[in-house]
Parts: sequence; C-alpha cells; structure tokens
Amino acid sequence: MMPLGATPAAGAVAPSGIVAPIQPGSIWTFSIAVVGCENDSFTTRHKFVATDNGSGNKGTYKASGKHLTMTWTAGSAVGDVLTATYSIKKGIYRGSYTHAGQIFAVTGSPGATAGC
Repeated sequence: MMPLGATPAAGAVAPSGIVAPIQPGSIWTFSIAVVGCENDSFTTRHKFVATDNGSGNKGTYKASGKHLTMTWTAGSAVGDVLTATYSIKKGIYRGSYTHAGQIFAVTGSPGATAGC
C-alpha cells in the first residue's frame, strides 16, 4: 500500500470522563480507503510521526475524549487532516481523511501493521 499523502491510481479527559485512547508512546495504524495506510507513533506535546514508510510524514494531533484530529505538517501528506471518533465497543477510530481536497474513509486501530 502507498504511504499517506501519495496520490492514489496525549489523551485528554473529556467532560464525560472518557480518556482518549491515543496516548504518548502509543502506535496506531490508520488505513485510508484507496490511499493506503500509515503507522503513526504519538509523542508528547501532541505530535506524531510515521514510523516506517519513509514518507517523512509527521504532524500534530488533538485527542479529547472519543475525538481525534490529526494534521500533517511535513512529509508527503503535508496539509492533510484526519478527523475520527473512537468506538469503545470496537476499539477503533472511524472517520475521514482529507487529501488534496478529496475525502476518504479512515479506520484507526492500535498497534503497528506490517507493510504500512
């Protein structure tokens, strides 16, 4: 699969008391329909970096309760935005990924996936 951004052929506690699943030190795989996938490592100061696809992708994130927003600030996906909501029942994020004005469905799951 292609890295994110390629052209296709700490978690805060919300008022509800739900702790965001994204935490500094965690790695998540985000799979975007048609575009590809990326393993992202979340660090302190609300930053993330792609771990193994050579894209140079990195950016900032905001995780609050069940909601996640990621904005790419460097690499092949610079300017892209992911917004997703966490499903406690399924243990994954689902939402949208915007790349070059196009919107794609996205799923985020904990851990790294080989080949991303």
